[in-house]
Amino acid sequence: MRALLCLGLLALACATRPDTRPPPLTVHTVYEGRLPCDNCSIILTRLTLEPDGRCLLQEEDRHSWDGDRRYEHRGHWRETHGVPGKPEATVYRLELEGEGGVRGFVVLQGGLRLQPLDEKGKPVEAVPPATLVRVEP
Repeated sequence: MRALLCLGLLALACATRPDTRPPPLTVHTVYEGRLPCDNCSIILTRLTLEPDGRCLLQEEDRHSWDGDRRYEHRGHWRETHGVPGKPEATVYRLELEGEGGVRGFVVLQGGLRLQPLDEKGKPVEAVPPATLVRVEP
């Protein structure tokens, strides 16, 4: 009977899906990349996430019609889940002060990349792909 119980527990453990969620952030983490822009050529972006929930989003519009512009938005972030078609996806939701608004990024490759979400919560599709890459740690 004991052997049967052990065998059942072993089968249950083997049947569970591997955890694909990124590990929780325990140190400050920085992402950088180039994101698409409606009225400029690109937006150079640097996102710093702190484990205590604070964040800093730095953006530079390159070659906009009135020259390069820089923005810095501070705020808070939290982890949520789900995007259209992928309810299990991990999302980092930024709530930025002032005109920064609310932004979302879906976590890719176990936290190595972030893909921005549009106003409807769908991943932004662009060529080349619009992603931020983790540069620290």
